[in-house]
Amino acid sequence: MRRWWTSLALAGMVAVTPGCAQILLGGLVAGQALTPITDEQEIAIGQSAAQEVLADPKTPAYTNTQVTSYVQSVGSTVAQRSDRPGLPYRFHVIASSELNAFALPGGQIFVTTAALKAMQNEAELAGVLAHEVTHVAHRHGIDQLRRAMLAQGIAIAALGSTPALAQQAGKIALDLVLKGYSRTAEDDADRYGAIFSNAASYNPSGLPSFLNTLATTLGDTPKAFEPLSDHPIISERVKRIEQVIAEQRLSAAQVNAETFLSQTQPVR
Repeated sequence: MRRWWTSLALAGMVAVTPGCAQILLGGLVAGQALTPITDEQEIAIGQSAAQEVLADPKTPAYTNTQVTSYVQSVGSTVAQRSDRPGLPYRFHVIASSELNAFALPGGQIFVTTAALKAMQNEAELAGVLAHEVTHVAHRHGIDQLRRAMLAQGIAIAALGSTPALAQQAGKIALDLVLKGYSRTAEDDADRYGAIFSNAASYNPSGLPSFLNTLATTLGDTPKAFEPLSDHPIISERVKRIEQVIAEQRLSAAQVNAETFLSQTQPVR
């Protein structure tokens, strides 16, 4: 990848002393670090990354419209209760045997058919999707991307100037998301996942209920989390969510087990 910020800086340093050159170059790097990624840029990056996911034969789109429309409806309901309700959220179902859900910048959110099979009711689905919505709403992925772009010398200001640059940023974003978030980001997503789903009238215990299913199926520390030394184990996450529910007095009761089982029957 071309570090064109550095090239631009060096081009303007003819007949400048080495000390001044370092100051000017440092100023450019600092300016890059302060440059925000706009919502429009974030949306374009997320859409490009989503295309990468759906083009991978290991993660094809699940095409049953009953299931996909239902997941989109539940996801949209909790997204409207988030801190960034105006993003064009898109909830994808992908055919995969892995118990997984993940979010890309700009509101592109994925859940696997295996995860849907493992869920028992709509409150669990809402809790999982609200967790992923929080990653988007609180810019966890886009903040990771900004740091990675700065480290690789990719100019944030140039995003959107060409489709190729958005695609490049999308690939970086996807790689970062699949590697996982930090303990702080996961704790934040767990906390507000319960809060957002409760605000949408769903029982906030849906998320810890599904996490318990994960622990039973995959173990308290799934192998996918092992590279992340600071990633919280599932039992700790469940305890913290239950504490949030108690402290915040979250008491919504909607579960909708029959509706969930009916609408997701095709994946079973």
